[in-house]
Amino acid sequence: MVSSGAEQALVDCPACGQRGRKVKPVTLSSLAAAETTDAAYRFCATAGCDVAWFGEAGHRIPVSASRVAIGQKSTAPDRTLCYCFGHTAQDIEDEVAATGASTIPKRIADACKRGEDRCPETNPQGSCCLGNVHAALELATKPSCCAG
Repeated sequence: MVSSGAEQALVDCPACGQRGRKVKPVTLSSLAAAETTDAAYRFCATAGCDVAWFGEAGHRIPVSASRVAIGQKSTAPDRTLCYCFGHTAQDIEDEVAATGASTIPKRIADACKRGEDRCPETNPQGSCCLGNVHAALELATKPSCCAG
């Protein structure tokens, strides 16, 4: 609801309608090869949507203006999940195939506890990747419907 003539902040992606996650200015200054005009921005993680970030006043920054491939927008096995330490979905799948489990989430968490992460500067979503990593791990360890 707009009150006192103030402009209501746009929180859903203007292209796909999904809720966007707030990002810090450092995320855009580090990763967006485009001018930022709005005071606050959000990240759109919807695969297939061409908007990477959108301003809460309406400005859009397309995926093509990102300095890094946006793993959250892809389903490719080699998509980046952890930008700080370079882990991909394929890394998780390979480790699970070889050992039945993955130590990647723990290694990331341990490195973060040591202060070695730089999520706002390296991850397009502007925050920790562990949610994405755990989701990929869950898929990699899920029994296949076709397994014999």
